[in-house]
Amino acid sequence: MDIKKYSIAVYSDALLEEDEPSENDDCSVSSIFDNISFYEKRFHVAYIKESTHDKYSPEDLVLLSKENKTDETPSSHIILDEDEWIENISESMVVCNDPETYEEVDGIKYLEEKGLFYFLAETGPMLYSIWCDE
Repeated sequence: MDIKKYSIAVYSDALLEEDEPSENDDCSVSSIFDNISFYEKRFHVAYIKESTHDKYSPEDLVLLSKENKTDETPSSHIILDEDEWIENISESMVVCNDPETYEEVDGIKYLEEKGLFYFLAETGPMLYSIWCDE
């Protein structure tokens, strides 16, 4: 069977910190953070067979990436063939769902459009993973 390339998005809670004080008095910072959740979205690439893709969830496969693998990794039931691997491509971004369109958007840009300047300070553990487009 041929190896195919699949992209995985990994979501974690994002803790944002203010980069510079806001000059926008019209925008209530607390209402934005009360109504919108922000996440860090990291990307992995799985070089796997279609049968592996169909058999395992993205969460299980992400735990097999070299950066995440430990002796306590609960994915010991997953065995990849020698020519299959999971790569953390070390790209991430902060995302949120636009409250008007419900579409996923760049969270930092969304805040900047409101006159607020924040940066990703810390992330929590993985909440979930999904298959995604590149």
